[in-house]
Amino acid sequence: MSMQEFSDNLSTLSYVSRRRIPSWIWDPKNKTLFGRTATSWALCILFYLAYYAFLAGFFMGMMMVFLYTQVPDDRPARTGMQSLLHFKPGIGFRPVVEVQKSLIKFAKTDPQSYLPLTENIDALLDAYKIVNSKPDGQFASCKGGKKDPDDVERVCKFPLESLSPCTRENNYGYPAGTPCVILKLNKVYGWLPDIENSKVPHALVNCTGQNPADVENMGTVSYYPSTKLGGKSYGIFDSIYFPFIGQPGYLSPLVALQFTNPKPHVTILVECQLRNLKNAYTGTLGFEIRVD
Repeated sequence: MSMQEFSDNLSTLSYVSRRRIPSWIWDPKNKTLFGRTATSWALCILFYLAYYAFLAGFFMGMMMVFLYTQVPDDRPARTGMQSLLHFKPGIGFRPVVEVQKSLIKFAKTDPQSYLPLTENIDALLDAYKIVNSKPDGQFASCKGGKKDPDDVERVCKFPLESLSPCTRENNYGYPAGTPCVILKLNKVYGWLPDIENSKVPHALVNCTGQNPADVENMGTVSYYPSTKLGGKSYGIFDSIYFPFIGQPGYLSPLVALQFTNPKPHVTILVECQLRNLKNAYTGTLGFEIRVD
C-alpha cells in the first residue's frame, strides 16, 4: 500500500471520544442520576424528610411525657443514695475569677489586682443580702442555734455579720494582705449532717497546708463563725440550715476563712476538709493562694 492510500484510509477512520461522566452516574439517554429520575429523587427526598420529621416529633413527644410525668418540679428525680452525689456534699469557695483556675493571686499594694477578687465575693454575698431584706415572716427565727418554728419548710436567714471581719467595708482583708476566702457547702437535696461528736452538733471545716512547707508558709488562719473542738479551731456550718428540700429563699451557710499572716511571694497550697461527720467520705477542697 502506498503512503497516499494509507493516508486516505486514516481519514476515513471514525473515533469514539471517551465520555467524561460515566453512564452509571448520569445517563443522558434515560435522564437518570445514579439510576434515578428527577421525579424518583424528589419522592425519595420527601419520604426521608417526612420520616425524620416524624422521628424528631416522636422523640420530643416522648421526652415531654417523661419530663411531665417522671421528673418532679420541686425536687430531683433521684435523691439520697440513688443520686449521683450519694449524700456527699462538696465544698465550694470564693473568690473564683477563672472557673478553670483555683489560684488566688494578688498584690496588696495594687488595688486593681484584687478588685476582681473582692467583686467576686460581693456577687456571692449580694444574693444573701437580697434574701435577708425580705420580710421576716417568710422565714424561721434562728438565734442561739435554735430554730423557731422548727419547721423544715421555713428556712433561716444567714447572718452576714457572722463573717466579720471579712466584710465588704474591709475589702475582705485584701488591702492588708490578710485575705478572706468564703467557703460554702454545695446543696444536696435532703442531706442532714450525721454528727460524730454531739458536743458540737454541726458540720465543721478546717483548712491547712497540703505539704509541711505549705503549713509553715500559710501561718495562722481564723474562721468566722467558729468553734473549738479538742483545742483546735474550726469553721461551723450550723445544722439549723439543713436539710435543703427546695425551700423558697434557701441559701447555703457560709464560713469565712481568713489568712492572718501568710508568707508573701510564695504560692501556698491549701486543703480544706469537712470534719465531725460519721460519713466515711468527707468533702475536700483544694486551692492555692499567693500574696505579693
